Parts: sequence; structure tokens; C-alpha cells
Amino acid sequence: MKKVICLVAATIWCYYTPTFAQENAKAELDASQEKVPKKLEGIKSSDLSEAAEEVKKAVSNEEKKSANDKVMVKSATSKALDQRLRLATSLGLVRSPEAAKGTYAAGGGADVSLLWDFVKNPGYSLLASLRYAPFRVDAEIEGRNYTGVVEGYHLGLLYMPAIFTKDLILVAGAELGYLLVSLDASEKFVTSKDDSKDELQYSVVTGIEWRIAKKISIGPRIYYGFGNIQVGQVGASFSFLF
Repeated sequence: MKKVICLVAATIWCYYTPTFAQENAKAELDASQEKVPKKLEGIKSSDLSEAAEEVKKAVSNEEKKSANDKVMVKSATSKALDQRLRLATSLGLVRSPEAAKGTYAAGGGADVSLLWDFVKNPGYSLLASLRYAPFRVDAEIEGRNYTGVVEGYHLGLLYMPAIFTKDLILVAGAELGYLLVSLDASEKFVTSKDDSKDELQYSVVTGIEWRIAKKISIGPRIYYGFGNIQVGQVGASFSFLF
């Protein structure tokens, strides 16, 4: 009888023990699921909105930073040219050249210059210049009359300090020039061009510039060249700063 009772008890224990374990696990799972909504209930909708706004601000700041970086790269690239490159031109009168051989007569003249501001300080600037200055001449050489053109190619160095005010600038400098002289005989019976020649010239430059706008200047300019052909030019200059 005892054996039968023990066998029945063991059977009941083996049957109900897994069931109790499953019920306990299910109860613990239900309890944990109930806690999640309660935790979410503690978070206000305003907190969620603020979090979303913070995310938007962070993204916007990153986009602005990226755009600023692009602008900085572009500025660094263009900085080398910014307010350093100038284009200038002048119109005026050319003094009749004096030459070692023959006599010359000239009238009006013009030039165009490209200038590079390689030293730029608040009180002064140093500029390298390349100037092209052609003018027409009438010449008499050994009793023959000629007409032609003198083309001047000049490399120069200019010192430009501000005087009195920052908008009034003194111009002083020197140039080394190459003159290409092309003369045609005026007489019908002379067909040769035997008086075409090249000359070197050393010039001094002076003048004043008045800045009438941020990138525009005007003023008088004087050039005088020394060499086998001496040429003087007085005119009004106009320059544009890039």
C-alpha cells in the first residue's frame, strides 16, 4: 500500500511542477510588459518634441558647417587675386621723341597696363607692372621722311604710398622698356624700310591716384624715357582693381 501511495505522489509531483513553473514565468513576463507602458507614460509629449528639435538643430548645424567649409576653401583659392590684380590705361600727349639719329614728331598716345600688387600694407603698396604703349611718329632721317609706329613694352616696379588720406596715393617707379620702331618711307621713290630698329629704354614714372570708388582710381600720370630714343608722355590714368 505504501508503495502505491508513493507512486501516486510522485506522478502528481511530476505532472504539476512544470505547470507551476510555466505559470510563474508567464506571470513574470506579464509583469514586465506592464512596466513598459508605465515607463512610457512618464515621458511627456513635450519632451519628445524637444528631443526632435535638438536633432533638427544638430543636423542644421552640421549642414551650415559644411557650407562654411566650402566657402572658406573658395575664399582661400581666390585670396591670391583678391584686390591685388589691376588693369590700368591712360590717354595723353607724347612729347616728340629725341633720337641720336634724325628728328621725330609725335602726337597723342595711349597705353594699357597690367599690375600685380605683391606687397600690400595699410600705408603703401609695391607693384610689378607690364605696360604696352604704342604711338605714331613722323620722322626725318638723312633728308628722308618716314611715318611709322613706335611700340613700347615696359616692365616696371611701382611704389605707391598713401598721402594725406588713404584715398590719395602717390605713384613713383621705374621701368625697363623695349621699343620696337617701325618706319616706312613717305616718298614714293623710296620703298625700303631700312630704318626700322629696336631700342632699349629706361623710364621713370610718377603721378597721383585718387580712389573715387572701392576699386576704381583716376589721376595724372607722367612717363619719361631715356636711351637712344627719349620719349615723354603726360596723360590721365584710369585703373580698376580686381
